[in-house]
Amino acid sequence: MFNWRRQPAAPGPTVLDETYLERLENHLGESILREILSDGLLELSDRLARVQELAVSGNSADLVRLVHDLSGMAGHLGLTQLGHLSVDAERTLRQEVTDLQSVAEPLQEAAPRALAALKHFLDTSAHD
Repeated sequence: MFNWRRQPAAPGPTVLDETYLERLENHLGESILREILSDGLLELSDRLARVQELAVSGNSADLVRLVHDLSGMAGHLGLTQLGHLSVDAERTLRQEVTDLQSVAEPLQEAAPRALAALKHFLDTSAHD
């Protein structure tokens, strides 16, 4: 009823900010950027796996530190959506929640898209 009165949903943050990565490449050069992104992809994958481990074990102190690190890492890698989700998770964790798995769930759901987007960027930029 009255759908015309509703505001359209604001688009969420992009998975990968390619414009940011292109600007970074202009400053650092292609080979350095590729090295940073390749190393970051491996490190990010390991850290995202650790999020689930800490959530299952109930280790909120280590989880909040890891999620804080993820927000910075995601930002440096151009993974905007993952960065936003990490910031949200950190805020929630600092409120002493008991269900850590529900806090980690959005990160776990976004992780495959983020990793795939970064890998795709690396794969396609190698052919340009």
